Amino acid sequence: PIAPIQQRIQRWRDLTGKSIDLFMGDINNYSFLINSLRQFQPDSIVHFGEQRSAPFSMIDREHAVLTQSNNVMGNLNILYAMREEFPDAHLVKLGTMGEYGTPDIDIEEGYITIEHNGRKDTVPYPKQPG
Repeated sequence: PIAPIQQRIQRWRDLTGKSIDLFMGDINNYSFLINSLRQFQPDSIVHFGEQRSAPFSMIDREHAVLTQSNNVMGNLNILYAMREEFPDAHLVKLGTMGEYGTPDIDIEEGYITIEHNGRKDTVPYPKQPG
């Protein structure tokens, strides 16, 4: 179970003596986003504000559209806010960036064994950075 956000923030304060400001809203609402960012003037942004479940996005057309509009437009809002107000800030983007593509194989979650040019390896899939 995931504890309520206020409980997690309190736990962080108890452990570290530091506070985390909470802004409850939607990054697809640009006014909310830019006003929140202006309040704390970030040097860096960790962006994990996406609908996170691939199976959710594949339920039907409505869920696919909701996932795309939320994830793509929210990401664009973050990028434009950074360009307009915080051009020297760094972005750490977590979540999908569309790395699945459309291979002509099942999309495995975890590992996949690949043979190529006479060599064979088992690698994390869909992506192995570096």
